[in-house]
Amino acid sequence: MPLPRSLAKYENSHRLPPVRFAQLARQRIDEVRRQLLDAAAFNKHITLDQLDHMAHKLATGLHALAPPTGLGAGAHHASNATHTD
Repeated sequence: MPLPRSLAKYENSHRLPPVRFAQLARQRIDEVRRQLLDAAAFNKHITLDQLDHMAHKLATGLHALAPPTGLGAGAHHASNATHTD
């Protein structure tokens, strides 16, 4: 299963070792978590565009950490359909 473009560019251009690549994915997930906690704790407004961007970052991070599903190259995921980072 191919990686989302937003994470594949790091793997391909910098030749990150798998451990570092997983750290990068976890950082993306943690960043979203911190943004959501900050918004909730301080009653901050989050726009729909910001939520959409956070959802995409979360999806790409989770996708990078997920084990292969064996769906093959023809599988299409909605989370990869609209965003380019």
